[in-house]
Amino acid sequence: MYDRCIDCNLKITLRSRPFDEMDKKLCILFKGIKDIKIKDVGGMFTWLLIISDISDHQLEDINFHVKDSEEEVILFYCKSFEYEFVFP
Repeated sequence: MYDRCIDCNLKITLRSRPFDEMDKKLCILFKGIKDIKIKDVGGMFTWLLIISDISDHQLEDINFHVKDSEEEVILFYCKSFEYEFVFP
């Protein structure tokens, strides 16, 4: 198991209607991931991601805290992120 990950990134793709291929998608690329925790999603189809700016906490290479709003199925810190809407 690795204690440190150099330049770890995570890409998440979200849709408002997961079974509709013609639906637009939101792609989010999180860069510089630290301390990631992922639990079993168990058929979870609805996520509300909360991205909090914590840059004022003065943590090295950490500017954002990311988690889902209800079950904390996903939780991590990152240096930066970018997003784009993708249309079919």
